[in-house]
Amino acid sequence: MTRSRIIAEATRLFSEKGYSATSMREVAEAVGITKPALYYHFSSKEVLYQETIREHMNHYRSVILQTIEEQGSLRQRMANVIATHLRRVQEHPEVMLLLLTAEHRPEKDAPDIDILSAHQENLRLMTQLLDGGVQRGEVRPDQDLQAVAISLVGLVNIWSLHCLQGQPLPDNLPEHILEIFFHGVSP
Repeated sequence: MTRSRIIAEATRLFSEKGYSATSMREVAEAVGITKPALYYHFSSKEVLYQETIREHMNHYRSVILQTIEEQGSLRQRMANVIATHLRRVQEHPEVMLLLLTAEHRPEKDAPDIDILSAHQENLRLMTQLLDGGVQRGEVRPDQDLQAVAISLVGLVNIWSLHCLQGQPLPDNLPEHILEIFFHGVSP
């Protein structure tokens, strides 16, 4: 329980203030524990930052892995992944903001984090999910599945950014995204 509270408060502080301006003292105070207790869980601010990012990247990986195991059509399972992701962005925008900052605008003194490998693993899993759709006749076999996965992730990420800018999301957004994805916009 304490570890998850530490990760939650570290996420909030790192996303609001940045890596450099966030101190271990602030994290400990936000959680309501002593600095020694914080250091018991995380040996340094660098380790806390890296573990915070890993925790959130692992969450996305686990959602995709769970979806691969689910029953139902590819479209329904993909709608579940998209809905879960967008709900997380709406409920915890600080997570997406932290991940975007770490990947696209890292601070000079922030520790290196291999986000690219996590993205590649998530794309591999999405490609595996799409391949299952090919096997069941839900996706054309002549498609470059990695390119298809990247395209889908791109559609979802644009809507995530829209949400982070404070714009409301349409009610049936996962279905809307998948309608465009599977059928395009041609009549």
